[in-house]
Amino acid sequence: MSETEVKLQLLRVFTAFPSYESYLEKLPDGVATLAAWCKMLSSCDHADLCTVVDGILEGTVQPRNQFDTIDSLPLVLRGKCMFIKDKRDRYAASQQLVDGSTARRNANQGYSHGLGGLYRQVRQSADAVKSGQKTQEQHDATMLELRRKAREK
Repeated sequence: MSETEVKLQLLRVFTAFPSYESYLEKLPDGVATLAAWCKMLSSCDHADLCTVVDGILEGTVQPRNQFDTIDSLPLVLRGKCMFIKDKRDRYAASQQLVDGSTARRNANQGYSHGLGGLYRQVRQSADAVKSGQKTQEQHDATMLELRRKAREK
């Protein structure tokens, strides 16, 4: 994120809270302080900083905590941006785990050890016995064959 984009976001905060702008004007080198704040916040993601500033303007995010001084504004903004980034990164990591687990389960056809096709054949054979399409002896022969195939895997 460029320092110009950060400055625009800070100006949005200064418009809503003029005390920050008057604080910078009272400093001996307020321009350098603003530049340092912009540099400090330039490592944040643009969308995250916009989200935090929007929250400040909507009143859902406090621009500073109870015991923070007025010069802690960039630290508070950066902290809230990093919190959003960390939350997003943790969500992405958990989604990768879920996606990997789903891919493995689909590769194994929902069963462990890649025996999904064999389990399905066992169920089909048992269902055929229940419905009367197969005799118990035919089912036993099928089971012996499936056990042999399972040992080969």
